[in-house]
Amino acid sequence: METLPFEIYGVDHINLRLRTSRHVAKHLSDVWGFEEFAYAGRQTGRRDVAARVLRQGNIIFNLSEPMHRDSPMIKALDEHGEGIDDVAFAVSNVSAAYNYVIEHGGISKSRPKNIVEKVDGKKQIVMTQAAMGSCGPVEHTLIDRSHYRGVFAPGYVGVHEPMRHSTPVGLTHIDHFVLNVELDQMDPWADYYANKLGFRRLMAFTAEQISTGKAALRSVVMRSANGTITMPINEPVEGKFGHIDEFLRDRRGPGVQHLALATNDIVTTVRTLKDRGEEFLAVPDTYYDAISERLRQTGLTTEVPRDLIETLAKLGILIDADQHGYLLQIFTKVLIGEGAGFFFEIIQRCGCEGFGEGNFKALFESIERASGRL
Repeated sequence: METLPFEIYGVDHINLRLRTSRHVAKHLSDVWGFEEFAYAGRQTGRRDVAARVLRQGNIIFNLSEPMHRDSPMIKALDEHGEGIDDVAFAVSNVSAAYNYVIEHGGISKSRPKNIVEKVDGKKQIVMTQAAMGSCGPVEHTLIDRSHYRGVFAPGYVGVHEPMRHSTPVGLTHIDHFVLNVELDQMDPWADYYANKLGFRRLMAFTAEQISTGKAALRSVVMRSANGTITMPINEPVEGKFGHIDEFLRDRRGPGVQHLALATNDIVTTVRTLKDRGEEFLAVPDTYYDAISERLRQTGLTTEVPRDLIETLAKLGILIDADQHGYLLQIFTKVLIGEGAGFFFEIIQRCGCEGFGEGNFKALFESIERASGRL
């Protein structure tokens, strides 16, 4: 494998494209316990797009909204609806990363730009960023903020009276994000990330592994060379209309389907969220039948406590395993956008390196049920 002239440190932040940011910011603050800490708008010199920035653990959301009817964001909202339009990557060398992407046929969105500010009376570069394109409206800002000491980024200021927020629910970082692409586009986009950013194929799942009687999908999991970013890519299956097709129809093309947010205590996280009114996809009643035997068939050697399984059943949390351990996961209902919109996954890894492939059928049936097709 070719040695990259740069390193990807992880997801820097997520940009959400919204018609108005207040309702999403309030939900993330009241229910999820995210803290609002930065703002950009007219007061900071913005003319087209305003933004609120929220964080919990190492997760940062930049909630963007148009400031007027002629804002360029209006066109994107009308075409694709609300959702994620930028998964920003923190990199060691923006120019090297951008040049590598372009030299290998990648899509350019903005060339490297050095942002200069006065520090101790002297001008110096505090941040460098560029942007590359991906599928549909999705972009990846490439950013180096190693010398930046401000609140979030130049042009942002701290919030003097932040939105009141509840106690954080224990989220730590982004485990992975998921792209939905059109039929026969999964492999080309997997190759795009492999050739332009040095990602590697971690695992793949066939239509037979992820299907119900009515719908199916294929998936390949891509991971950065150093393992800091993980990204499954899903595509629909011809002749099997399902929620991937609905997403592509409702969003008018490909995009980010959901984010998986990690926690070290999913039981407490989910219990707190449910107490605050968050809604999750229902799990089929039969899911927990003979679950111990199903886990043993995965090669799991660790015994999962019976009382934990009983607690998971009460909360509707899914469990899957491999020979390394088990993982726990649950999925919210749609949080952003109309129709087949954006949602969150909450995940806790207890040694397992998979993605809940043993839960795909249960999850798929839950989504189908929520859409009224089961």
